[in-house]
Amino acid sequence: MFKILNETMEKNSDVSVVENLWLEVKKSNIIAAKKKELAKEYHKLYPHYKAEDIKLGNTIVDSHLVEISYIEYSEEKEVPVLDADGNPVVDPETGNVKTKLEPVIPDEYYTVTEPNKEDEEGQKVLKPNFANAPLRPTLDYFVEKKTKEWLQNPENLKIDMDQFVPFIKPYMVKLVNVEFSKAMNAITNKYPEHEQMTWDQQEQEARAYKADPKNAKTPLISNIAKARGIDLDTLADKIIAKAEAYKQAAGLAIGYRQEAEGVISTIATYEDYQKVVAGLEAKRDLFYKVVEGK
Repeated sequence: MFKILNETMEKNSDVSVVENLWLEVKKSNIIAAKKKELAKEYHKLYPHYKAEDIKLGNTIVDSHLVEISYIEYSEEKEVPVLDADGNPVVDPETGNVKTKLEPVIPDEYYTVTEPNKEDEEGQKVLKPNFANAPLRPTLDYFVEKKTKEWLQNPENLKIDMDQFVPFIKPYMVKLVNVEFSKAMNAITNKYPEHEQMTWDQQEQEARAYKADPKNAKTPLISNIAKARGIDLDTLADKIIAKAEAYKQAAGLAIGYRQEAEGVISTIATYEDYQKVVAGLEAKRDLFYKVVEGK
């Protein structure tokens, strides 16, 4: 389960999905632990062996362990509760016949007493051949039944959500870094990589040209202006304007990322976590509006 959780964290950018899966894993672990506890209880209730005395006359001289032969069942049915005279007991408050669960003994523990005779319901007349053998549910039936009863109390699966905080914090930092990369890509993805590699040089030449048009060396932007068919002064203005816009957007993205990392480090409770997630999402949306010029 934790492998699935880690894979989900790698592929998903929605912390609520990770949170829900974390809760499922925690609940599964709690239920698994309860089933293990019930299995131990089962073996105490229904031991494989019992001590039997060895007598010499009426004197107990020794004892040994004897294996117990149980009749196992994996089903129960609802039957009416009968009084001492064999009559159904009626609940005075509801007027309904009281019922109880009774084990359903597998057919192999019965024999047909009269092969050519059927009872009133058309079933073969059967006679139990297990005498006074002790009954016990199968291990699986016992555990599943007791687990269902235990799960009826929601408090048994109540999880302290503060436990989620140390688990999610490293993932949140990673997620913020992923969002930062997406934000930077939103700024730069309109331009090929090799062109981006010339941005610093373009800005340096543009600023040098604006400061000293006669003496500035501008081999890169002069050729760009020539190829585009525009004058160098106009191109220099465009380059500087775009450089400033890039710095503003990149500065916002870097600032949001650094702020987010700092805020995440302060999370101590689940309540803190919820507030931080809401705040980070609002900041992220605001950043994209700035980038998109909205």
